[in-house]
Amino acid sequence: MNLLKRTLVTLFTGLGVVAGASATPILIDFEDVAVATGTTVSPGIMFESGGFRFSTSLAGTAFESSGLALSNDYSVGPPPSDLYPHSGSTYLGGLSFARVGVFGVSYLNTVTMESVDGLSFSLKSLDAAETFIEVTGGLLRNITFEGTTVSGNEISTMIELDGVLDGAGPGEDFEPLSFGADWSNLASLSIYSRDFFNFWHIDNIRLNTGEPISGTVASSGTFSLLILGLMLLRRKIPAH
Repeated sequence: MNLLKRTLVTLFTGLGVVAGASATPILIDFEDVAVATGTTVSPGIMFESGGFRFSTSLAGTAFESSGLALSNDYSVGPPPSDLYPHSGSTYLGGLSFARVGVFGVSYLNTVTMESVDGLSFSLKSLDAAETFIEVTGGLLRNITFEGTTVSGNEISTMIELDGVLDGAGPGEDFEPLSFGADWSNLASLSIYSRDFFNFWHIDNIRLNTGEPISGTVASSGTFSLLILGLMLLRRKIPAH
């Protein structure tokens, strides 16, 4: 087999691998991160869980240690003390805003999740909850989700939470949120809230991982090489 034919075989084999990639269901419940029961900790400006990396946009500011919080069955309440949601397990929280002084610069905290292995993914559902912060005198009620697809398109939705929050009481603090087919082939997902100085919380993120993002982007180049190879091969085959 000459070099041209070997190259074509390699290209076709590679395309078969990409085309044959199947979706893999993933549940991110943050139980793979060590957080003692009854506590809340800051993982810093980023951490990994379930094969995904979570990072805060507050990195590089005086509030970078406040952008992410991992809590395990943690609740202070009841009001008027600060009240965190109760789930009986570990969940992720994100600060909405941070501000320097009373009239200083405000920072919107955006938490972004991406596959550690560079895989595309489809968001299916997650559980979300609000927090009561005494200083602001109310609940965080709205969370915004923004997805960026592999092709660079963006999709966004703002969801108003149900306001149920009673700590370890009988109410279900976390509520399930579902996402449709539009939330497919994502390269990243960003989460934030514009409710001033409060926390949102998420748990049990259900998604499917797909093809490697770099492989998807390179596929058009692979097809171009295939076409070129076929043209060269045709020139080398004598007509009969």
